[in-house]
Formats: sequence, structure tokens, C-alpha cells
Amino acid sequence: MNIGGALEAPNEGDWGYVVRDEDLKLIAESGFSVIRLPVKWSAHADYRAPYKIEPAFLARVDHIIKKANEYGLKVVLDMHHYDELYANPEAHLDRFANIWVQLARHYARVPDDKLIFELINEPRDKFSGDIMSNAQNRVLSMVRQSNPTRIVILSGDDWATTKGLKNLYIPPDPNIMVSVHYYDPFKFTHQGASWTETPIATGATWGSEKDIKNLAAYAESLAKWQEKYQVPIYFGEFGVIDNVSVPQRAKWTAAVRSAMEAVNVSWCYWDFATGFHAFDQRRGIWSPLILDALIPKTKTAKATS
Repeated sequence: MNIGGALEAPNEGDWGYVVRDEDLKLIAESGFSVIRLPVKWSAHADYRAPYKIEPAFLARVDHIIKKANEYGLKVVLDMHHYDELYANPEAHLDRFANIWVQLARHYARVPDDKLIFELINEPRDKFSGDIMSNAQNRVLSMVRQSNPTRIVILSGDDWATTKGLKNLYIPPDPNIMVSVHYYDPFKFTHQGASWTETPIATGATWGSEKDIKNLAAYAESLAKWQEKYQVPIYFGEFGVIDNVSVPQRAKWTAAVRSAMEAVNVSWCYWDFATGFHAFDQRRGIWSPLILDALIPKTKTAKATS
């Protein structure tokens, strides 16, 4: 479960959600085994070398990781919304790398089975191609100095879509995964979103025979990629905006989750309590249809997300 809209904001709470210990407990008790914690580290680190991370902010992240681990949740720690890096990578590559060096050293004693590093969310714009690939592989080598066996997640460009994987060099490292995000068809999952470059009309539906076939073909392409490269894919984001009816959101979510499990791809839903929410903050309860789409009542094993 992605804990979106909290630490990825410039300041926690700016976007309407603050991570609560009881939420982490609820997520674990509901059958999830992992949370992904998107963090806007770039808003909480100096702009001059050695790019020190704010101690109070780091302590806040420490608390969330500790509580999640206490409840039995593994944490994927992600660098999110580093907009300056996407726009002007050359000016920010050292800062990007040294923020990760600090994090790697800080969390080196956390057991490998409790914490995963995800180097960057959705590479795009000028942070693409060789610049993107070389930067991540450089940071990976730096992280390995203090975390030799921790799982580290890399991402291709083009917003972490499968198309972007062709530009990512896959190093011979047995402890890496590759993140892929999925919001197809975009006109369905993002209809009415306020932040898209071009407004997307509402009213689109999902579930036709063509839709089902397209999803199956996509899942099969992920299976073939994993087989070819022998690197597991982490389906790091998928979801439907809450402008769409809950039954339609649940139908798409269940189909995508099932398709990923069928090809042995681990998944992480976007997101817990904000714009694509599975949990209704106002009422203080899960959306029953969305929760059942992710953790069906008939399942006896925990989800792999």
C-alpha cells in the first residue's frame, strides 16, 4: 500500500494527510505486507554540499519506518517529486547521490528484510536516457558500500512505464528490482484530475472485452521481461482516481491486481487515503469494494504488495 499524499508533499499535511500509527496498524491487520513511503527528500536537504538532511524530518521518517516494522510491514523508502532533478539533472546529480549516501548510512543497520530503497520515482523530462541510467547505477554503487545486500529498486524513464525500461542499464546485481507504474487507460484512471496538462473528461468506463485483452497482454509482457532479464518487477503504483464510481474503480483494481499475481509480479496500490484512496479518511473506514479488490475475502494468504 502506497502511503501517498503525506511525506511526498512539501510538508507533511500540506496535501490533506498525515501518517498515523493507527493507520499503519490497520494496513497490516487488513492483510498487506509492505508499505511504500514516498518522500520528497529534496524539500528537506541543504542545497550546498554535503546536502545534509534535516534531522527532525529524518527522525519523522525513522518513526514511521519503526512503527511499520513493529506491525510487521516491510517499507519501500522512495525518493519522490525531485522536480529540480527532472528539469536540470546536471545541477542536481551530486545532491541526488549524496542524499542517498546519507540515507544508506543512516539505515544500514535496519535488517534487509524490513527496508527496501527505491532510488527515484518516475524518471522523466531531462532526467532520461543515459543520464537517468548512469545516475541510478552510480548511486547504486554508492549505496552498496554501506548496504551490500539490501534490495534496491531502479526505475526506467518515461514515468516508470515499461517503455522506459529500454533506456535503463540492468547491472549484474542479485539484489535489485525494477519498478513499473501502470495507469492504463489514462483517460479512465485520471479522468477529471486537476493536475494533468490537458483536462480529461469524466465518464469513461472500463471492462470491455478489449480492455481485458489489453491488460492480459500487458501482464504477459511483464512476465517475458522478468524471464529475459532475471530481475523481478515491482509494480509500484496502480490505481484509479476517486472521481470514478467505486464499483468501476474496484473492477479495474481487482483485474489489475489479479493479472499481476498471475505472472508473479508483486504490487503496491496507489494509494491509501488521498486522491486514489482505498481508505476513507472522513468516515474512518476502508472502502469495502476497493479493499476486497486488493485483499479478496476468499484469499487466505497475505498480498505480496
